[in-house]
Amino acid sequence: MKNLNHKLRLPAALALFFAMQAAYALVPEGYQAVIDGAKKEGKLLVYSVTDTALVRPLIKDFESLYGIKVEYNDMNSTELYNRFISENAANSTSADVLWSSAMDLQVKLVNDGMMASYESPEASHVPQWAQYQKQAYGTTYEPLAIVYNKRLVPANEVPQTRAELIKLLTTQADKYKGKVTTYDIEKSASASTT
Repeated sequence: MKNLNHKLRLPAALALFFAMQAAYALVPEGYQAVIDGAKKEGKLLVYSVTDTALVRPLIKDFESLYGIKVEYNDMNSTELYNRFISENAANSTSADVLWSSAMDLQVKLVNDGMMASYESPEASHVPQWAQYQKQAYGTTYEPLAIVYNKRLVPANEVPQTRAELIKLLTTQADKYKGKVTTYDIEKSASASTT
């Protein structure tokens, strides 16, 4: 039988997404029931890849607005995914909200039936590409950059896309061997290797 523990605390998780709306006094009708349900749960458990120091003001505002304690755990994307999977497999308490840049893993959780559905009244204000099956939502743009040494990479070889970088590294493997770095693939699920 599929573990539904992560779906039981949905009101607290949803209340997190209302925090910014409330700050602008735009809380739509019907949200109060969700907020009341979240207060009964008492706390919101968040697993995130965003450093706690960066979101501390949001957490403080959320707790102040709703009277709901936030237990915020920042970790790398692979750890976040593995922890959520293992806690649910063990039928133990797990996160109400996963906030991760590793969208491949978030989509996998949706496809594996691990996420609760929510049809937000704000969905019409979110680009369609940032919504996946009413279970995963893009909340930020994640900038990716290719940084290079102008003295070592000629202007005509500078890749403009990931595909161009892959082509450069495969067609000129000897030239760039040992000179390219990226995320540690074992620590960050958002990394790629070529």
